[in-house]
Amino acid sequence: MNKSTKAMPKKSLKHPKKSPKENAETTSGPSEEDIQLAAYYLWKAKGEKAGEDREDWFAAEASFKEDYSD
Repeated sequence: MNKSTKAMPKKSLKHPKKSPKENAETTSGPSEEDIQLAAYYLWKAKGEKAGEDREDWFAAEASFKEDYSD
């Protein structure tokens, strides 16, 4: 079998381990990356419409506020 045709191992999507202090900081709310991903998936679900990025971002933030509220 040719080296170029061998299946490549799947990359791990796990985040690097964080110290307890870093974990405490991240559990208080979503990270910017979390919001960015949520906004992206909202944009994809709505048909990738241009010009609605701010609305998608705010909707993503609002969804996390519901999850993180006491």
